[in-house]
Amino acid sequence: MENDQVEIIEDNSETVKLLTFVYFILGLIIPFWIITLPVFWFLAYRDYKSPNGKPLFSNQPTAPAQTAKVVTPTQNFEALEKLNELKEKGILTEDEYNREKSKILNS
Repeated sequence: MENDQVEIIEDNSETVKLLTFVYFILGLIIPFWIITLPVFWFLAYRDYKSPNGKPLFSNQPTAPAQTAKVVTPTQNFEALEKLNELKEKGILTEDEYNREKSKILNS
């Protein structure tokens, strides 16, 4: 019976040594992350901000670019007809008519 008790004590001593080693490793790893996470957060935050304090990147969309107005050939034709009517009525001079006509044809 004494031999059985001695073996049990030896098994417990191996377990204690293993747990001591595991706790030692965890003691080294856990404080490392507690220290490095705030440092990484600060570095990421610093790179996100510009020197003047405004964010470099934004989730808000920028102002949309002005879209070109799509003009169909029939709309151009109608506009030219109106210009011609104004010219015939004497409301537009020849220079004004040619200027507006070139704007319509170039659009």
